[in-house]
Formats: sequence, structure tokens, C-alpha cells
Amino acid sequence: MLAKLIKYDLKFILKTVAIYAVILLCCAALFNMTAYDTPCWLDDNYMPVCDEPPVLLQITHTIFWNAIFAVIIGLLLNSVIRTWIRFKINLFSDEGYLTNTLPITRKTLWASKFFSAIIVTLLVIGTIAITLSILQLTPSGKDLAITFGFGMPDATPIFYLVYLFTFFTQYLYATICGFTGITIGSKTNNHRNFRAVICGFAVYIIGILIMLGCFRVWANFDTSIHAMLFDAKPPQIAHEIFNQDFMIMVLTGIGAIYTVLITTLYFINRKLLNDGINLD
Repeated sequence: MLAKLIKYDLKFILKTVAIYAVILLCCAALFNMTAYDTPCWLDDNYMPVCDEPPVLLQITHTIFWNAIFAVIIGLLLNSVIRTWIRFKINLFSDEGYLTNTLPITRKTLWASKFFSAIIVTLLVIGTIAITLSILQLTPSGKDLAITFGFGMPDATPIFYLVYLFTFFTQYLYATICGFTGITIGSKTNNHRNFRAVICGFAVYIIGILIMLGCFRVWANFDTSIHAMLFDAKPPQIAHEIFNQDFMIMVLTGIGAIYTVLITTLYFINRKLLNDGINLD
């Protein structure tokens, strides 16, 4: 039954998310197809001369550059909003009357929403990772990918894995905060949507404050973390301290804290749902 619940959740959520994913991959491919080089040389007077490509090609290339940014933002927002909508409709609207009559426990219902969110998050991040990998095929694509933290010189596979893991936990945490806000907001009779937004945002901010507190404690035991938070270092010294190993350590710490927060919210939401569901 859990698998069937997840299947129906994904069918609803991915209906539009898949469209964004396909558009994003197409934009990356077309961006590479319209890529161009601008060879330059010195003329007889030792003045630089460059061979500019056709204006239409430049405009088209720029359009796909901007489109990639826009579609990535749309993909992220659409996926999390669709996940929240599915959660609210399936549990707290008229559809919830049918859902809550199924011969399953509320723990199973909550587990289906939680694992659906995990799967959607993995699919979204996987799509973005594939897109950034496609962009590595051209020089201008590499420049674009670097703005997202991909394609940096001497970056190791470990760095990318930790980077993606941290992105995954951060994105999933934001989604679960929305679940928490919707669940708390549903327990009131008036202004449920407004209360859901306020409660979800408050939970998210509390998690950020907890993370900052953890880093403040960490700084007492690690001089490099202390330097990152409180010391003003000259660029050359900062480059020596904040190297790739340091970034892996920081990203791992962020991912670990988010994992703890997600686990905590998992049990809080399960307890809230077990205490009762107020339908619209």
C-alpha cells in the first residue's frame, strides 16, 4: 500500500515537474549547439582583432543562457509547490475524507508523503546535475556551470558528491518545513493557509538559527571555522585556508545538520498527524 500511495503522489507531482525537466535539458543542449568561439589576433599594427560570430547566433546563445537560469528556478519552485499542494489536498481537503478512510495507519500516510518528497528531490537534483554535466562540453557552458558551483578547477568527485548531498538536504528540509506548516495550520479553524505559511517559515528560520548556533559552537574547536565566521583575512591567506578540503568539511557539516533537522521534523510531523487531522 505504501508503494501505491507514493505512486499516486509522484503521478500528481511529476505531471508538471517533468515538463520543466525536459525543457531544462533541451535548453542545455541548444545552449551548447549555439556556442561559439571568438578567435582574436594582432594585426600589422599590433592591435587586437577579433572575429565576431553572427549577431543572431550571439542573441540566441544569450537567450538560452538566461533560459537555463529561469527554468532551473522554475523547476525548483514548481516541484516543491506541487509537493506541498499534493500533501494538503490529499490529507486536509475534501479528498482527505477518502484518504483517511483507507485501511492504513497515519504513520503510513505520512511515510508516503515523506518518501515522495525524497524521490522528487532526488529527481530534481539529478536533472540539474545532468544539465550541468551537459554544459561541460563547451567552454561557455563551463563558465555557466561554474556559477552553480560545477566545473571548478581541480574539483574532485568527492567535492561534487558532498555538494549534491548538501543541496539535497537543504532542499528537502525546506519541503518538510512546508509540510510542518500545513499540518500545524490545519489544526486551526480560521486562516489556515496564512497560518500554514507563517508556521512553515518560522520552522525554517528556527532550523537556520540552530545551524548558525552549531557553527558557532564548532568555531570554538576549529580555528578555520572561526576564521570563516569572524576573521577578516587577506585574499591570499583566505585562499590558503578555505581550500577544497575545507569546503568539503563545511558542506559535510551543513548536510549533517540538515539531516538531523529533517529527522527531527519527520517524527514531529508523524506525531502531529497521529494526534488528529482537521479537514477543510
